[in-house]
Amino acid sequence: GHLVQLGHRNIGIIMGPEKYSTFAERMVGCFDVLQEYDITLDESHVKNIEVTKEEIESTVIDLISSNNRPTAIVCGTDHIALIVMDVILSMGLKIPEDISIIGFDDIAIAKHQSIQLTTVAHNVQRMAELAVHYLIKNIEGTLTEQEHRIILEPYLIVRKTTAKIST
Repeated sequence: GHLVQLGHRNIGIIMGPEKYSTFAERMVGCFDVLQEYDITLDESHVKNIEVTKEEIESTVIDLISSNNRPTAIVCGTDHIALIVMDVILSMGLKIPEDISIIGFDDIAIAKHQSIQLTTVAHNVQRMAELAVHYLIKNIEGTLTEQEHRIILEPYLIVRKTTAKIST
């Protein structure tokens, strides 16, 4: 909802292959939020790609060169976002003035002063605590069917790669 609240309606999505549950679930999450705000995506702006540098670069060039250029791009990981940012900056565009970028995972470099990537993060300490807790229960044989899959709510860390759309 962050991008929508900033006025973005024309949003691109770059995710890795849908065969990986992480990317599939993140894509569903994006669609759910956009549906909640009644925003229809341009199908040509939704990309599931192999996450190689070359593939990411050509995808960004396609998106930026389209007649209906997105004002924001949601990237499936911070790693993808960093490559996307590099390509956009090399094309002479400014982030976030010309295009807003969001990543996922809050990797260490994301908070670097020269990058300041807005990203969707998880509470890694809580994930580790739960993993250990359920590993012990599994070893003890006391793990129940309901405890096999746990979903932790992510949270947004707003930094400097997203901005209100300029009209």
